[in-house]
Amino acid sequence: MACTPKTVQSMPLPDKLQVCPKCLGTRIDLYLGGYAGKLYHCLDCGYVGAIIIETTYESYESLRKQIEEGDNGESDC
Repeated sequence: MACTPKTVQSMPLPDKLQVCPKCLGTRIDLYLGGYAGKLYHCLDCGYVGAIIIETTYESYESLRKQIEEGDNGESDC
């Protein structure tokens, strides 16, 4: 009896993306957490703190493009 491979379904992406506020990296781990709050650790730059950015993938890509182009959103006026 021949064994046929099964189709592997990919898992859906989560709605929100966690981003480091210092380096905009996406490799974020929960460093410490409990009743008093949470601390996150960025595996890219070493940031440890309670503040992270939660955004959508589309907003993250838009932000990365703006930073790469050097546009910080400020006007020259």
